[in-house]
Amino acid sequence: MPEIQARTFKGTRDFLPEDMYVRDKIIAVLKSVFIRYGFAPLETPAVEYLDILTGKYGEEADKLLYPLAYKGGKELALRYDLTVPLARVVAMNPHLIKPFKRYQIQQVWRADSPQLQRGRYREFYQCDVDTVGSSELLADAEIVALMVDVFTELAIGEAQVRFNSRKVLKGIISGIGFPTGSEQDVCRSVDKLEKEGTQTVKAELISKGYGKTLVEQFSALLMQRVFGHEGITLLRRTVQSTPALDEGLGEIETIRTILDEMDVPPESAVFDFTLARGLDYYTGPIFEADLIDKPHIGSVAGGGRYDDLVGLFLKESIPAVGVSFGLERIFSIKKSDSGAQADVNSSLDCLVSFFSIDQRADCLKIVRELRNGGVRTELYYKPDSIKKQFSYADKKRIPYVIVYGPDEQKAGVITVKNMKTGIQESVPRLQLLTLIKQLLTH
Repeated sequence: MPEIQARTFKGTRDFLPEDMYVRDKIIAVLKSVFIRYGFAPLETPAVEYLDILTGKYGEEADKLLYPLAYKGGKELALRYDLTVPLARVVAMNPHLIKPFKRYQIQQVWRADSPQLQRGRYREFYQCDVDTVGSSELLADAEIVALMVDVFTELAIGEAQVRFNSRKVLKGIISGIGFPTGSEQDVCRSVDKLEKEGTQTVKAELISKGYGKTLVEQFSALLMQRVFGHEGITLLRRTVQSTPALDEGLGEIETIRTILDEMDVPPESAVFDFTLARGLDYYTGPIFEADLIDKPHIGSVAGGGRYDDLVGLFLKESIPAVGVSFGLERIFSIKKSDSGAQADVNSSLDCLVSFFSIDQRADCLKIVRELRNGGVRTELYYKPDSIKKQFSYADKKRIPYVIVYGPDEQKAGVITVKNMKTGIQESVPRLQLLTLIKQLLTH
């Protein structure tokens, strides 16, 4: 049989236990905040019909779908994100109580060029929260507040949530003089502002055929990029008033007022009129989170309002708003944080040592007693020297080793060794569970 080279597809990866401990802690924080805000869990299939996914994200994103060959000519694809499947679920389940607030943490796939240093992969997890069935701006403000809380609790650096509205962008684009119907085209270029700069945006808009004078005027506005109330004042002073601009700025002011009422600090969530976000289904407020001290990472969360998406599967319009957190980028930051790494412990509390076959029955009783008491316990599988068993526990970062050798058995005691301090303590056999629980709670 020919030798098969062990390898993974570029843009995918394995997660070993030491990685999974970090990821599980991140997910635990996310779930904790999601649940605290009243979001319920949902899962959807990895595979969707192709027509469910296409035409929802824009032409460029459609090219990143992973189509699947299937017998009978069925056209299928791996899901691109969690938002379109959510829209399908809502359309298929009219009995859901509105507003329907759900969180979802699952894998998605994109046939993209991976950028591994920036945490960009072809297969990755998205962690989404969405509110479906409410047009109230309180739902949008709640998403922003949730984003701030998540990054405060993750403690991966100073985070800032920027928010804008597609209506503001539409108003700016039409007020400055771009032709009717050019909003999506211009927004796709503006979405590159953060990564590639004003000159790139300007060159791209000119290459698309927009007049140089118009593009220069637009670029000059983008370069000013003032945040918060100053940004609102700037737009009202320099851009011709349009219904879209007035409505969008009104939304922004309402969201900021609600955030103030929710005690969200002004510096944690700011209005940024240059924020575009590329997906075509956004219809109102949009959000993005960045780490101020790690700008090279890119956005670590993003979302917005999409009031028309669910309606594509129904005859009625259903409003919706949500955000997606980039688990892979957050994981990359946590993984590179030496302090966080040092704080990652084993999934076990105790290792029960094993010295002879004659003791196996007694050792298994100890293991069962500890497990039944809620203590995460492993039994060393074969009789071996205590030195090797201590070494095994140390490599796996197991904090306590239960020593029950012939001497302990004869004396009717059990010795517990703290692997971090090296301190050993002996107690009567029947007091073991009590001692271990005391040690684990300190």
